[in-house]
Order: sequence, then C-alpha cells, then structure tokens
Amino acid sequence: DLDVIAIGAIVPELAADFSRYWTSASSYPCELILPPAATGALERLAASAQALTLADLLAQDYAAAVDEMSYADPLTHGSLAYEWVPVTMLSDDPAKALGRKPRSPTPLGRIGEIIGESQKQMGLVSAYFVPSKAGADMFVAMAARGVQLDVLTNALASTDVAVVHAGYARYRRRLLEAGVRLWEMRGENTAFPAKRSGVLGSLPRSSRTSLHAKTFTCDGARLFVGSFNFDPRSMHINTELGFLMESPALAQRLERIFGEPLRERAYEVQLEPDGAMIWLETVADGVRIHRHDPETSLWRRMQVVLWQMMPIEWLL
Repeated sequence: DLDVIAIGAIVPELAADFSRYWTSASSYPCELILPPAATGALERLAASAQALTLADLLAQDYAAAVDEMSYADPLTHGSLAYEWVPVTMLSDDPAKALGRKPRSPTPLGRIGEIIGESQKQMGLVSAYFVPSKAGADMFVAMAARGVQLDVLTNALASTDVAVVHAGYARYRRRLLEAGVRLWEMRGENTAFPAKRSGVLGSLPRSSRTSLHAKTFTCDGARLFVGSFNFDPRSMHINTELGFLMESPALAQRLERIFGEPLRERAYEVQLEPDGAMIWLETVADGVRIHRHDPETSLWRRMQVVLWQMMPIEWLL
C-alpha cells in the first residue's frame, strides 16, 4: 500500500468533506442498524485480541514489525521531514452513491484529463486496473506521442478479485502493442526480502502478497494518492477521494520504482516477436520466462477467459 500524512491547509478541507459524507442521505446512525452492545462486550473483545496476539506467531511478527517501523516517535517529536507543496483534494459528491448524476463533471472525473496531460512519463499503480476502451484509447494515444507509460497492477495469482483481472486482461495485448510497459505484482509462494525500504514500503513475509496502492505520477512533477482505482467502478459507481500533489520530490520517488527495483517483486509482461505473451520473473540465477499467468491453475485461467466474454465491464 502507499499512504500519505497530510498537514496544513488541506486538513480543514478534508474535515469539511468528511462532514459532508457524515451528514449525507447515504449515512445512517449505527443505532438504526446494529443492536445495543452487551454489557462487557468490549472487555471480552480486548481479552480475545490479547489472547490471539500471544498465541499466533504471525501476529507476534506483525507486532514486532510495527514496533520497528513505527512513525509514532517521529510524529510525536516533530522530527518528520515534511514536503510543503500545493495539494488539491479530489472527492466525489456523496450523492453519486444514490445514483444521481452530477450537473457538472465530478472532481475525480478529472483524473483522466490529468493523466492525459502527461508529456514525457506516467507511472500508474492500481490494484484493480480496468482501463475500458476509453482509457485504453487514451494510453495508446499517449504512447504514440512518445510518453513513457508504466502500469503496475496485480497478477492473476495475487489479485483477490479474479473477475476484475478479466477486465484488465482484455486490454493487455493492445497496451503492450502500443508500447505501454505492464508490471504485475507477484502472488503467493514468492520470496520477497524480509524488509525493503522504498515507495511501496516493506513487504510482509506472508504466504499472500497483494497490491493495494492506488497512485500515479505525471512527468516527475505531480503525484496522486487516494482510493481511486483506474476502473469503471471507481469512475461511475463508488465514491472516491484523493490528493493531487504538485511535488517533484514525491513524484520522482514513485517513478524510481519502475524498472530494476520492481523486477524483484513483479512480473514484467512482454510480447515476443511472434506475438506470444510472456511474463518475465527475475530470480536469483537470472530471468525465468512464463508463457501463461504465473502460479495459476488452468481452471482459474479458463474462468478469466469466460468472464472476458460477459458484458460486465461496467461493474468491474
């Protein structure tokens, strides 16, 4: 994942947006939905959590990692080096969740325009990447005018929503033919370093690794971080929020992951001269070539093919 800590003038604006959602027609007091909590329920929950922490080795490893990587001390002592930059908050109107069409383009509807303004380089990280025909057309046009495009998303083995992968796989070949570089986060049974500093943070030692970040950078000057996945659901159905930061330092930090730093944790998808699609996996002794979605069963790949034929892209 990728998170930002925001301070300064943007905070009151974010608080006002939170209040807008809190008082919207889509927000209900929990007392209308949930029964009253039983006496002592909170104490019993705390005891259960404590017992689990003491008994589960993985939970202990996680707690130790949090202690080692805690931001609490730098925050408390004011020793974090903040980057003071102009920030624009992009947020959907909560009325969108009620199916009401806004009278003017939504702020998050501007994301396509912002990406399309890239002149030299664009890097996009999206856990669920479904460009749709319009998005694919935009990326192809950008690549045709010389913009270097990198996209990182989940591989079929790492995604937790395989049907969404079908929406992405439909456009994979076209994007590769246009010159877009595609990277897919490796899934299970992949040995990552125990600790790895960088934009995407440390990867936990776990049997399951899945990408969750939603961010993009344009021309090494602008960085977006938020809840927006580049897919039809985020654009048309969900209500989303994000910050657009005018920060070359932060944008270039994200740009630097594409290339060698990413090869140890993601597959690079390419086309061979005969048009066959391959997945390149960097391992200790070189590069391993996969000729279908790595670490997946034939049945799972067949499901993706079937989902691609269904008219459900607008839901993805």
